Amino acid sequence: MPPVLPSPAVNGGVDGCKPERRDLTLRPSGECVLAVERDQRRFTRKAIHLDFRGESAEGVGQLLFEGADLSAGGTFFKSDLLLEQGEQLALEFRLPRLSKVIRAQARVAWVRRFPKTDQLPGMGIEFSAMTDEDRTVIAQYLESFKG
Repeated sequence: MPPVLPSPAVNGGVDGCKPERRDLTLRPSGECVLAVERDQRRFTRKAIHLDFRGESAEGVGQLLFEGADLSAGGTFFKSDLLLEQGEQLALEFRLPRLSKVIRAQARVAWVRRFPKTDQLPGMGIEFSAMTDEDRTVIAQYLESFKG
């Protein structure tokens, strides 16, 4: 059985374990989880701490988030302030030692509302749109990253 990650749909949350959500699995305990096999990730993910500046898709308000890891496909925000699954954000950030500002449209892919003892509260963020150049910069940076 593949490892599971907490889903924002815990205990019938926002989306629940609806049949059309094939990425969600209902455990016997009633907990709804997102099933992800580690080797199914499309992009290499590395532990790296970055600061992200974000605003709503409508351009209202500004938020600062701390990223705990990074891939060309997304990041994990360590945060006690939790947005809703599916919420859209405009993000920008810089990679260490690079002056280029990376910009991405993103969505909250999942939310960890009730972390276990060895987990952090936060959100899985998927970069839904970004230039090919920015995605390549991230991928090349991570290939050379020795952190």
